[in-house]
Amino acid sequence: MKLHQTKKDLDIFKILNDLHNKYPKHPIQDDLKAIYQAALGPGHLVTNEAYVYLLQELKQCQNNNYEYDDLNNYVRLHLYNLKDKLKAETIFRIFSLSSKMELQSNIKEAINEYRKTLNKEADLKCIEKYINDGYPSLHHSDLFKETYRPSYRLVAKIFIDILPLLIEIDNNNKQLIIAIDGQCASGKTTLSNILKEIFNCDIVHLDDFFLQAHQRSNERLSIAGENIDHERFLKEILIPLSNNENYEYKPFDCQTFSFKEAKLIKPQSITIIEGSYALHPNLAPYYDLRIVLTIDENSQSERLLKRNKQLYPKFKDLWIPLENQYLKEKKITANCDYLFQVI
Repeated sequence: MKLHQTKKDLDIFKILNDLHNKYPKHPIQDDLKAIYQAALGPGHLVTNEAYVYLLQELKQCQNNNYEYDDLNNYVRLHLYNLKDKLKAETIFRIFSLSSKMELQSNIKEAINEYRKTLNKEADLKCIEKYINDGYPSLHHSDLFKETYRPSYRLVAKIFIDILPLLIEIDNNNKQLIIAIDGQCASGKTTLSNILKEIFNCDIVHLDDFFLQAHQRSNERLSIAGENIDHERFLKEILIPLSNNENYEYKPFDCQTFSFKEAKLIKPQSITIIEGSYALHPNLAPYYDLRIVLTIDENSQSERLLKRNKQLYPKFKDLWIPLENQYLKEKKITANCDYLFQVI
C-alpha cells in the first residue's frame, strides 16, 4: 500500500476534472470551494462546535457511493462509510490532526490558474468578487447540496492510506502492542506520532537500545539484525509489557555511549514499538500488529541528506546495508500485517 507523506504540487485541473466526473452538477461556487479546500485544508473548520456538528452529521449522513474525493494533499472523507467503522472521537482527532499538518498551498496562485480557464462573463464576475472578498471559505451551492447531500470531513491524504489500520486499532478492545519497522528515513517516527495523537498511546524507540561498546564485535555485526540490543529490549520491555506490567528501562545514548536516566512506564492500552529491527525474529511473536515501511533509494537519500549531511556517508556505507540485509534475510516484509511504500 502507498503511504503519502510528502506534500505534492497542487493540480487543480485534475482535482476539478475528477470532481466534475463524479458530480456533474458542480457550479463555479463548488469549484471555488474545492480549490480552497485543496489549497488550505481544514484548519478553518476546527472550532469548539466541530465535534457536536460531527455527531449530528454521523446520524444524518447519506450514502453518495464514494469513499472519498481526492484533493491532492487532502481528501474529502465521506462520513457514511465511516460511521460504523470508526468512533466519532477518532474521526474528530483525524480531522483535527489534519489541520495541523503543513500541506497548504498558495490559494492565490491556484485561483489565478483557474481564472485563466473561464470565459463566461458571469463566471468571471463571480471569481472577481471572490478575489475581492479575500478568498473566503464557501459553502457548497444549493444545487450541489440538494443533489448529492454531501457529508464529509477534510483530512490529510495519509489517512486514506492508513484507514484500514485505524479501523483495526479502533475496533480492538484488548491491549495492543504494535511494531513499526522498516528502512531508515521511511517515516516510522512520523507514523508513530500520528497514531499517538489519535489513540493516546505510548511509544518505545528501538534507537534507545543500540549496542553497548562491549557488544559491538565484528562477529555480531556480521549477522543480520544483530546490531540492536534485542536481548535487553525483550527482557526490559516486551516481556513485562506482554504481561501488562509496569516496565523500566534506561535509554542508551549512542553519541556518548552511556545510559540516560531510567524511565518507569505504566502500560497504556496501546503501545507502539518504533524503529529499525523492531521485528527481529526474537521480538516479533510479542506483537499484535506488525507494520513495515519501505522507501525508494533516491527518496531515502534525499531525506537523509536533509536530516544530517555529515552522517550520510555512514548511513550509506554502513547502516543502510545492514538494514537491507536484515529486511531481506529475515523476510520482514513478507511477515507483516501492513506493508507501506512511502511516496
